[in-house]
Amino acid sequence: LGKLSEQIPPPEEVNQELLPLLFEAISVNTNYTSKIEASTPEEGGLPKQIGNKTECALLD
Repeated sequence: LGKLSEQIPPPEEVNQELLPLLFEAISVNTNYTSKIEASTPEEGGLPKQIGNKTECALLD
């Protein structure tokens, strides 16, 4: 907290007590229509983002 990062820091540099709270807050505050679904190999194999793209990025 209180540190500006230009890039996403590696997990070991993030306050480990903050991570569970952050994960829970993202999950609780995400719209129920936003989700990540597995795709078939015919679709390219990448997960499909359904709903708000920003929320999907946070969930992923």
